[in-house]
Amino acid sequence: MRSQATGHFPQVRFSDARKWLYNPILKKRFANRPEERVRLQYVEFLLHQTTVSPNRIGFEAPVKTESAENTLRADLVIYDRDMAPYVLIECKSGRIKLNAKTAEQTARYNRTLQADFLMITNGTDDFWYQCDGQKISPLQNHPFDLKPQETEPVNPTDYWIKRGFVDTSLTEPITESAGKFLNSVFAPPEPADITYLNLPEDISTFSLDHFYRIYKSDTGDSLALSLIADSSNQTVLSAVLNQDGQNRGVLWVPLAKIFSTASPEAIRLTPGGRSVIQFPEVARSLMTAPSRSNIKKLVNHLINLFD
Repeated sequence: MRSQATGHFPQVRFSDARKWLYNPILKKRFANRPEERVRLQYVEFLLHQTTVSPNRIGFEAPVKTESAENTLRADLVIYDRDMAPYVLIECKSGRIKLNAKTAEQTARYNRTLQADFLMITNGTDDFWYQCDGQKISPLQNHPFDLKPQETEPVNPTDYWIKRGFVDTSLTEPITESAGKFLNSVFAPPEPADITYLNLPEDISTFSLDHFYRIYKSDTGDSLALSLIADSSNQTVLSAVLNQDGQNRGVLWVPLAKIFSTASPEAIRLTPGGRSVIQFPEVARSLMTAPSRSNIKKLVNHLINLFD
């Protein structure tokens, strides 16, 4: 099934010129690794959409193997109200395709733990199983009780700041506009259209690695779009063009300039080289009045900037 964590983002903290992942339950920071991102994304789902108490979410739970010398650690264990293992969750990188082998690994962990349910996730797909003695049966949905949800939840601006999309140095009007823009960009998605991109470090002194929303154009090209904050207290609009499965261009422009400068300059990097271009006024106006339809129009204008 499509992962329940889609559209949830881990909290981040900036320190020592690095972006760290922040665990809101353990109150600790961790290195920004793919498996940790997936794990904390699922924690966000549990905290925001289910009735699971934070006190019943366990991390790195030790699991004895058949070999007495070895102890493995489960990524997540959800306990019931009697603090007995209820769900065992294993988190894999989004680059790993889930299959029977990864499911077998989780089942081995559970021989000792004896949880009622098993799940493996790569942040894109969740595979659920129910355990009854030695019998393991696939499930089509998770076993958690959900909180009442609005049809289309709107995240407050502080949500996007804590997750590294917007920095704290922006003025309040720009911050509010950024929040509205992100709520439109990351509205409940179609399958597989949110991803974390790792871009080459030598592209810019500003790190462009983050979660992006992927949009398909009428021509078949794709554009990844996001706002990204970094440790330098700056936020940029970043767009990555993909053609025929290959990233063919990157464009970025400081968010503060978009909202405060008449003709802001953007940096464009393509196979033809690096250049400075004008960010069009029509794109500025679409950003200041975000909606699903305006975001799609913005995407088309940004794709044209790569011609």
